[in-house]
Amino acid sequence: MVTTNEILSQVVIVFQDDDILIVNKPAGLLTISDGYDPAQPYLKKYLEGKFGPVWVVHRLDKLTAGLIVFARNPKTHRYLSIQFEKRLVSKKYSCYVVGTPDWQNRTIVSPLKVNADKKHRTLVDFANGKPAKTSFLIVNRLSWVTLVEAVPFTGYTHQIRSHLYSIGFPIYGDALYGFKEVRYQNILPEKMRSGYGGFLMLCAHQITLSFPKDHQSRVFSIDLPQHFLDFDNTIIKKILLEND
Repeated sequence: MVTTNEILSQVVIVFQDDDILIVNKPAGLLTISDGYDPAQPYLKKYLEGKFGPVWVVHRLDKLTAGLIVFARNPKTHRYLSIQFEKRLVSKKYSCYVVGTPDWQNRTIVSPLKVNADKKHRTLVDFANGKPAKTSFLIVNRLSWVTLVEAVPFTGYTHQIRSHLYSIGFPIYGDALYGFKEVRYQNILPEKMRSGYGGFLMLCAHQITLSFPKDHQSRVFSIDLPQHFLDFDNTIIKKILLEND
């Protein structure tokens, strides 16, 4: 089991100035406090311990890794929040899905309803859902899993996870949205199988936003996290062994 100190040690500050913090959040760390278990570590508290008060602009799920933005003062919080509300912030995600799609790129425009069932899932709902759009691009096919880049044009909770689930390609590790594949799971690295709350092969790897001081748009990107590389290498080795 990954300890609190281990997971917090993986937090990386990608950018900082007087207005903004851009952070590479590791998988397994909450963005804000858990209402059911406030003792769990969370990113906002960790950052405030180092930088003083920060304001949440958007969130990443606990098991999602990648780039997340915090404001360092109320004025910047308003400025960034307006960008997100008007969908002026561009984000790109990488994920491994179960299966091998027969398309190279695809855009899903199915409407979504947040908190649609007893599991609090976001689900496609053509009668009661709100307009949602996500584009997907195949990056690499590896036997029975596929690396996909996802670009959400709307910002609903679990949007990418739900849209992929709706077309039959759940994200690897995402039990909430259809992941039932156990093949190869016993050979994955221990920290991926029984780490801090599990794992989800989803990473926010790029974000583009405007800065309050000069109103200039800037792009921030990160490499895929270590658990993606471990997963990739594990699957490749297994494929090679099967083909010997």
